[in-house]
Amino acid sequence: ALLDEICRLMVTTGGYRMAWIGYTEHDADKTVCPIAQSGFDDGYLASVRISWDEHSEFGRGPTGAAIRTGQIQVNQDVASNPLMTPWRHHAREGGFQSSISLPLLSNQSVIGALSIYSEEREAFGPNEVTVLEKLAANLAFGIRALRERQERDSAEAANRAKSSFLANMSHEIRTPLNAISGMAHLLRRSGLTPKQEGLLDKMNMASHHLLEIIDTILDLSKIEAGR
Repeated sequence: ALLDEICRLMVTTGGYRMAWIGYTEHDADKTVCPIAQSGFDDGYLASVRISWDEHSEFGRGPTGAAIRTGQIQVNQDVASNPLMTPWRHHAREGGFQSSISLPLLSNQSVIGALSIYSEEREAFGPNEVTVLEKLAANLAFGIRALRERQERDSAEAANRAKSSFLANMSHEIRTPLNAISGMAHLLRRSGLTPKQEGLLDKMNMASHHLLEIIDTILDLSKIEAGR
């Protein structure tokens, strides 16, 4: 929702032809996967191939270069830029005359790029680039904050699940152990040989030791659960 809204604002408020956000994929082709888009598209993103692999012609365009280098890439004239060759035909059909690609930096690594297209040549002057650079930085910060919150929530849920599992497991084991101790007590009252008494003593020691371990596990699960 955040990415969709940013792209929509770029088009409706910024007056650009199209805006899209792509995330880096670490597959064999180093693909750039479109996540959000707004504005005139007419199948552009679905029909083109975009990579951040410098050894591929599909990775030398503005978006791929922004991701690979971590630097803003301004493409002031689609028609004359030789690096736009793989996408020039589709860009012309879409009415894209110039573009800018801004890397999204998170914890010193590039997670993707915000790419914006204009129907005018030389559309991205220094002042406009500065404003868009700040926007991309804020967007990257928002993405990082959302991801960290999601990771924190997932970790807390995992801890709760672990504590619940330990508590349930401990109770399930405690029940048959109590039965074993009770049966051993009844056997002792029925009259046993010295050898049988010795075997029951060992069985009792083992069951009491297991109960102590289970009590410790229960205490740990209660601590982790805040009880």
